[in-house]
Amino acid sequence: RTNSTSYPERSFEKGGFRFRSSKRPISNRTELASTLEDLKECGGVHILPEMYFGNNGLFIDIRNGESGSYESFIDFTAWEAVKRVKAENPSYKVSAADEWTARDVEELDTPKPFDWTFTTDFQGKLHQSRSFNKSHEKIPFQDLRKQETILFYDEVVLYEDELADNGVARVSAKIRVMNSGFFVLLRYFLRIDLVVFVLKETRLYHRFLTKKLLVQVTGTRIGYEELQSFAIARTNATDVAPYLSDENWIGGMLIASDEKGPRVPGAKL
Repeated sequence: RTNSTSYPERSFEKGGFRFRSSKRPISNRTELASTLEDLKECGGVHILPEMYFGNNGLFIDIRNGESGSYESFIDFTAWEAVKRVKAENPSYKVSAADEWTARDVEELDTPKPFDWTFTTDFQGKLHQSRSFNKSHEKIPFQDLRKQETILFYDEVVLYEDELADNGVARVSAKIRVMNSGFFVLLRYFLRIDLVVFVLKETRLYHRFLTKKLLVQVTGTRIGYEELQSFAIARTNATDVAPYLSDENWIGGMLIASDEKGPRVPGAKL
């Protein structure tokens, strides 16, 4: 689990909010064992990602108008993300999946299914706040594209797994705070080499002095060869491997973050 007060963190205050980010090395053996016990109690997966950053987190606190103290508003932690990974086999198949199954047979009396892609539907833990309305109105990306000084920025990786050298699964959260408001991007990125790309993103935007928190959830999936062909045509590069390893470039191609829509159509999730 993550204890946001037990380790150093960056902190910034603006508009009645406090923004905190913590980045530490991967969890140690004791912390991993404790996390697995907690997952067992809540019926979660029995195996953690190779790189589990249990002490990492992005936290947004809101000032209580009466007491003046800060209260939790939104949290993005590795625990909350991995807790929402389903204990069932994914639909994708690669050779390494057999190796993982064999490992389960050796380690367990009864092999348990688990999602070795560590796909999560985590969208951030929103604490109750009577003064805010969560809205699925469109985020005004034209405002976010305007030149504006970034007062606070950070990116935090929550967990990552290289899928036994068959690709990568990663969950990360980014935040930027401007004079006008704040914007958060929570991303689950999956690349299974020669099989598929998957992106699931949650965007949150709040304009200071308003009572709305805008939330936009998107997800898409596209075949590896399809995106590879698109990358070749789009970039005219002889080697597109760097593009196919760049989740920001892939995100820009797949996710419709504005009225223009995605540059290459994938299957919506």
